[in-house]
Amino acid sequence: MMVRIILVWLSNQVVEQFVSEECTDKTPLGFLSLLGQRRSTYSTFFTVLCRTADVKCAQIHGVCKAGDYQPGDTNIDNLTCLWNAVYIQDSWRIIHPYWVCRSVFGKRSSGWIKLEEDGKAIGHRTIAADGVVKNAFKEYYIMPDPSQFIYRCHPDSKEWQLLPTPISREIFLNQAYLLPPFWAMEMKLVSKNACCLFASGKTLTLTFETSKATANTINLDYEFLLKEGSAQREDENEMLKPENMPRLVAKIRNASEWNFDIQFPIEGIYKIVIYGGPDTHPLLRLCEFKIICTKRTEGCRLIPFNPGKLGFGPGPESDRAGLLLPSHRNGIITIDRNNPTNLRFLLASDTYKSLNVETELVDFDLKDKKSSVKSVIENDTKELKIITNIVQNGDYGLRISTSTGDDLERLTVVCNYLITTSNKLSREKANQRVARRKLLSSIENGNNIEITESIKRCLKEKILENDSDIENAQRKLDVLQFRKAIHDAVLRNHLGTIEKTIHCLETSLYERIFRKAIQELDNLANELRSS
Repeated sequence: MMVRIILVWLSNQVVEQFVSEECTDKTPLGFLSLLGQRRSTYSTFFTVLCRTADVKCAQIHGVCKAGDYQPGDTNIDNLTCLWNAVYIQDSWRIIHPYWVCRSVFGKRSSGWIKLEEDGKAIGHRTIAADGVVKNAFKEYYIMPDPSQFIYRCHPDSKEWQLLPTPISREIFLNQAYLLPPFWAMEMKLVSKNACCLFASGKTLTLTFETSKATANTINLDYEFLLKEGSAQREDENEMLKPENMPRLVAKIRNASEWNFDIQFPIEGIYKIVIYGGPDTHPLLRLCEFKIICTKRTEGCRLIPFNPGKLGFGPGPESDRAGLLLPSHRNGIITIDRNNPTNLRFLLASDTYKSLNVETELVDFDLKDKKSSVKSVIENDTKELKIITNIVQNGDYGLRISTSTGDDLERLTVVCNYLITTSNKLSREKANQRVARRKLLSSIENGNNIEITESIKRCLKEKILENDSDIENAQRKLDVLQFRKAIHDAVLRNHLGTIEKTIHCLETSLYERIFRKAIQELDNLANELRSS
């Protein structure tokens, strides 16, 4: 409590107002004057305040990834930093007083060309801005987890890492540049843990995982930039022509996994910045990566259309629209040409009768006039079925728009898919791809036995049990079993069985799907109680 009181008080002091006071380290007013004149540090003042309050406090010297830091920087002369540790309840805890109390707003680096933002081609050069330092209060830097803090700060003495296995300065400088909101969203970096990545002739993929409990309630986005002067001038000028501006990053959602597949049309130094946040909230900067491309992507191809902030794959928007339990959780679908593919969504029981759906299939150069897509709402199963038939090899974007009632003019895009005949972006072996396609087919059209057998085959091919498609197949089994339970409860006409079925439905993940059935069972139960 004392540490927190000190930090709250310190964060509320506008030190610039004390510059005319007498500078001294003997009084709080004098120390505030020293801070206002930049003749002392928040870490030093915090140390003095803690020790005066009989809180054991140490000052830590080291380097940090902050200020003018860019991913890949290794010049530690520009990265020196001070922070603290306090001894509380028999252990040392990290405190970074300056980062608790002060933040830089609006800082921006120059020397970059923004190629893409929110899925849109931009092509604008960034303009430097120093930003403004203002008071703030950042809870994260009060006793952060040392295993997370080590991604921002590295002490000169390894003991102050407070880790069971300390890391070297070299590892610290090379590891990924991850910021506090990354940890707050319970994210995990699955791809290579490095702040500087290399690409040579192939697509580069960044992969993240989020908590399964929050996976469908968050959004991610990005900025993609090219360093000025890092590419051949003629290549850079050609790429930045409005008619040539490419869409190079595919943001693909796959349940709790996110993939950013990046292509490089020219050699150069790139940077990608990932943003994220809970649905409907502002997106905060999560992490940054520098990418050195020594050989442009072979067969570099445009993303078929700009998917906007939705990206590719079902998420919060489709869920809000009542499109539930999609047969394909992965935003990228690899298909065989001339082999129609069915996508299915179970529909919320209170919206399916009034739902309007429009689908659009877009190829990257708008030349394919023969491939087709159509949608149908199946009233007996309360499902939306979307049938795509691709007759040419290539990449296609599928847009799904919905509205409700008679308001056909207010159709809103709620989900996008990237459909391809290429296995370039596949990270699986051929036998795994075959097993997965069989599984997806069984989810679309199969019964309990077929889905169960498909799951077993995937597990045999060493597809992980927590794979999103396997989990989706299990959810489809759950839905089929619930439908059987509802049917059996009605046939038996037994109050106890009906009440048990209602309870199971209301406490399940599928309450929105079976809301009407729950009401009908409840009415039946009331009739039995009154008879």
